[in-house]
Amino acid sequence: MIDTSYVALEHPYRVIEYGGTVGLQIGVLVVTRETEGPDGGYGIETHSHPVVSYVNPQVSAEARRRPYFLLPDGDQTEGVVWDKVEASQVNTLGREGDELSWERLMDLSRRYWLSEPDAKQPFALLRLGNLWANLRGWGLVFSHLPVNAKGVMRLNVDLVQTETAQGMLCGGGSTLGLGVFFSSRSELLTRLRTQLEVFRLLITGMELAKRVEFKLKTKDKELLDVVVVLNAEAKLGRALKAPGKMFGPRRFVEKKATDIAENVG
Repeated sequence: MIDTSYVALEHPYRVIEYGGTVGLQIGVLVVTRETEGPDGGYGIETHSHPVVSYVNPQVSAEARRRPYFLLPDGDQTEGVVWDKVEASQVNTLGREGDELSWERLMDLSRRYWLSEPDAKQPFALLRLGNLWANLRGWGLVFSHLPVNAKGVMRLNVDLVQTETAQGMLCGGGSTLGLGVFFSSRSELLTRLRTQLEVFRLLITGMELAKRVEFKLKTKDKELLDVVVVLNAEAKLGRALKAPGKMFGPRRFVEKKATDIAENVG
């Protein structure tokens, strides 16, 4: 026999996230099933699923018109059961009106990138913009932003790499929420360019800063060439490429400008 019950929660609701989707948890759906053991006894199997709302009056009509603001199931949906997710598996980011620190936002963004099968696709970029916009739309305030008095956000990104169980190398930034899978330094360079531009568009598009400046560094000799290229590009204001398979610290040629990211802000 299967029995279900609904537990309604009260304001202020929790802001929860799973797989890049954000919502207000308004309740819990408890599903209980009686099971029979091998010795003839019985047990109880219980599952608790979040019930979320995508309705929030704090999201203004102007914000809804922005290109990065796209709610997953429409902006007037309440009582959505996350039936594939247990209540214990979601990330609790705070309650309505709480502060979400910049460091926590970057951790969330890094997990997002590493969960995407191909973070270069335009839809993946829109989803990250949607994630940020919904966090603020649900009443969270971004705090500890590294912005100076002139409205400039200067981010020093310490790039590191690790090897995954799948044999792919993973590069990530400790200050900025970068996270990419790569099999060559050329691929790493391409993906980091894309992610840096996405973050730039999001930060300025959501008016968190007037301008963003990135400076990368690394203690990993295998990544030094990539860091040199990206820092040179930031200084010169144009894309560069290496003349051969290996990146040389001073042998750059100009690369034709290409659209490396959808404008999500």
